[in-house]
Amino acid sequence: FVSTADLMFGPITWLKGQNGGKTKNIRWTAFQLDKSNWDKIKLCANILADANRYHQVCSSTRMPTLWLVIPAMEALSSCWEKKAADNKYALFHDVLRAGLEKLLKYYKLLDKADAFILALFLHPYFKLRYIEEQWGGEFEYNENVAAGVPNPQNWQKFVHEVVEKNVKKYWDMALKEAGTNSAPERPADAVPSDVHAAAAPMDSDSEDEYDRARQQRLKEGKAAVDGWKAELQ
Repeated sequence: FVSTADLMFGPITWLKGQNGGKTKNIRWTAFQLDKSNWDKIKLCANILADANRYHQVCSSTRMPTLWLVIPAMEALSSCWEKKAADNKYALFHDVLRAGLEKLLKYYKLLDKADAFILALFLHPYFKLRYIEEQWGGEFEYNENVAAGVPNPQNWQKFVHEVVEKNVKKYWDMALKEAGTNSAPERPADAVPSDVHAAAAPMDSDSEDEYDRARQQRLKEGKAAVDGWKAELQ
């Protein structure tokens, strides 16, 4: 289009010369993109595709998606961290770092909202396995303490405390609504024991841990392709 637009439509615009100087026509071809320009556009599109991909993961009119928020935000962060360290994306490194800072701002807010953790816990297949695999536990906590990292946190312990606190809260509420005055018997283990089993590693072309874990769980699943299994596909 650009190569013939000047002949078909004339210049795209013009600039009036200063002090009565000659008017300068601005041709369409001045905005024609060469290969290097298109390469930059493709890199930019790749970055935006990451955000769109995980936005779509959390967008559904047919099923709840709250349990996907934490995995999606972590996967998007991983994608952009890799690109921010890749020289191929050097032109966009500042933008990627700004995007990661924005993601981190909202990711930290999840610590104040138990609903996102509980949504994962209540998912009939994930339970807390994702967090057991992806979040730091006692070992990472001790490493951070030894390294002098400020405000170290045992995140797996934190999640278990969130689950146990809410299980007890709603257990007490249920008994109260039932009209009983007896003290509630605390569940022996609010977190199912099977969530501690880690999935075996799996070769995959996927670029993030979330997709690899999901595909591994689908491979292990023995149920018919419906319910949670269809939801994960």
